[in-house]
Amino acid sequence: MKGLTNNQKRFCQEYVKLGMNGTRAYMKAYKTCKKEETAMVNASKLLRNAKVKTYIEKLQQKTEDKAIMDIKERMKWLTKVINGEITNNIGDSEYEPYVADKMKAVDLLNKMDGIYINNHKVSGDENNPLKIDLSHLTTEEIRKLLEDENKE
Repeated sequence: MKGLTNNQKRFCQEYVKLGMNGTRAYMKAYKTCKKEETAMVNASKLLRNAKVKTYIEKLQQKTEDKAIMDIKERMKWLTKVINGEITNNIGDSEYEPYVADKMKAVDLLNKMDGIYINNHKVSGDENNPLKIDLSHLTTEEIRKLLEDENKE
């Protein structure tokens, strides 16, 4: 990022990497600083700098984006579960996923691919396909309901 020194950039990178610990990040970026109190004061000043804040936000966004699996990565992982390449670790032992786990992975892959099609059937007769009991309404009340519905 323009306008930041190499040490400031390194501070920002360490700050994000070390879980938002300004003192430790400052001491890693500025090797000549040996006192924690000095590092804490200077880190606090840096964290109020607008350019430093912006760079930290960019780094955090990149980190978050990398942590999120995209669709292709999820599909690959689920395929590995199905093929038994990913195992369950219980204590020191490794167990291949159960059939139920594999079926769930297949189900999730199918949903991701949009393989499932929802068919909704409506039954009834021509005059009242939804089988709604309208016998208590007059013809005029039914017309009014339909007019109100069409207005929305």
